[in-house]
Amino acid sequence: VDITEDGLRVQLIDQSEKGNFKTGSAELTQRAEILIEFISQYISRLPNKLSITGHTASDGESDSKWQLSIERANATRGELLKWNIPVQRITTVTGKADTEPLHSNNPGAPQNRRMAVVLLREDSKKVLEDSRPKPPSILK
Repeated sequence: VDITEDGLRVQLIDQSEKGNFKTGSAELTQRAEILIEFISQYISRLPNKLSITGHTASDGESDSKWQLSIERANATRGELLKWNIPVQRITTVTGKADTEPLHSNNPGAPQNRRMAVVLLREDSKKVLEDSRPKPPSILK
């Protein structure tokens, strides 16, 4: 858990022999389901919007890492919904593949495979809303 520019970030990080997903899959392990249930108890008490990001290690095909990181972020989203986090609180679900490793000196490290759930700051929410393109007036 740490504080970022966007808000309070909770990361579910793979450990050696203790992964959050089955190898090469977006299927949550029992460990990940329990962790998400646990953090949902706290997230549900707060009004903040959420952002979910998936990360992979550098092993595997480049194209599949992008797809896998997105699918894992979406699986995390689904599990949060299962624990009664309202869908309207989730503003973004993205995949970063292996572009932001925790351990850049060891790109294949299990700790680089992780999910980040960020409880967005109010001003971050406003930035997201302000960054949406406005439709041309002819379409109104």
